[in-house]
Amino acid sequence: MNRYITLLIVALCVSVMISSFTSCSKKNNPKPVVVDSLKVGLVAYYPFNNNVIDSSGKGNDGTVYNITSAPNRFGKANTAYYFNGTSSYIRVKDNQALRLSNTDFTINYWVNLDDYIVYSGSAVLAKANGPYQNGWNTSITGYGSVGGEGGGPGFAFYNVSGGGDPFAVGHGIIPIGQWTMITVQYSNQFKALAFYINGVPDAVISNIPTPNPATAVDLFIGKNSYDDPSGNTPGYFIKGKLDDIRIYNRVISPGQINNLFKLTY
Repeated sequence: MNRYITLLIVALCVSVMISSFTSCSKKNNPKPVVVDSLKVGLVAYYPFNNNVIDSSGKGNDGTVYNITSAPNRFGKANTAYYFNGTSSYIRVKDNQALRLSNTDFTINYWVNLDDYIVYSGSAVLAKANGPYQNGWNTSITGYGSVGGEGGGPGFAFYNVSGGGDPFAVGHGIIPIGQWTMITVQYSNQFKALAFYINGVPDAVISNIPTPNPATAVDLFIGKNSYDDPSGNTPGYFIKGKLDDIRIYNRVISPGQINNLFKLTY
């Protein structure tokens, strides 16, 4: 009997030791946290779910002016915004991170144009204060785009501020009346800018300088940001729908661009 009790006590001690070891192992080796790679490096994110709250968590919320909610590319109501081409825009207060200076960056958005505008381009995102490399903007060329400015309407466009400053133009036409995803990427190391259309590489342009870090104007969505004292610079208002605008402080991978294109929300 004593031998049986001794064996039982030993068995219980072993069981406790195993249990303790297992418990400690679980504590020392916690379950890995899954990180959504599409959220890494976000500076601002506007899904336009009937508001202009910055869903990146960085606090870059916007203020709306004369815009209306619209269905997104899946037909879901109140999940995109319509811009009327004359007075619609969103304004986001200046933030150092939004100046996109001395860093890689990616700008990704969905657009559905009613038409190209009569001027050189429809401003999608603008944070510039006139020419002389004073900021940045990205747009879609309009009917007024000629020669070195793109040579016609419907091309993805990026400019270091305005006027004769360095700019980049894509190769593929962005159609009217159709949802299209446009990606603009910048490598600070190589001073090169790339365009993707619907997740497919479109063009790479070299010798594009980084935006001016001192440009403290607000970010505008849907119109030009430059308040020209002469009144001669148009508003470059976009006419159509915008959705799912994302700004990253990094160059996301081609696979991540393709994942953005495939998102169903």
